[in-house]
Amino acid sequence: MDGPVAAQPFRHFKCYQTEVALPQPRIVKLVDQFGTQQTPVGPADMFCTPVQKTLLNGHAMPVPGPADHLLCYRIQPRPLGVPRAVYNQFQKATIKVMVAQRLCVPTYKPHVPGAG
Repeated sequence: MDGPVAAQPFRHFKCYQTEVALPQPRIVKLVDQFGTQQTPVGPADMFCTPVQKTLLNGHAMPVPGPADHLLCYRIQPRPLGVPRAVYNQFQKATIKVMVAQRLCVPTYKPHVPGAG
């Protein structure tokens, strides 16, 4: 690849620490570009909400719909140490993907008037 490929519109998220217990233990099988992992799912510790980000030059990145939220659950750590080239609006770099730590799942949050 000669250079970065234009990214498709995608949500930007701002994540907050949270605490919520899982009602019953779950074990999941996860398959991604780094392989397969079977892992227990622990408590949720992060809640991510879609944001509109505006760069200092005034260019706003709107929230594309649907604006789902993410709730991230701890999983059994899986060390990798695999290098990957990445491109985004902040940088072009080679990162080292270190440890799988969370599973983030789309989450519905009912709208509360006046609460955002």
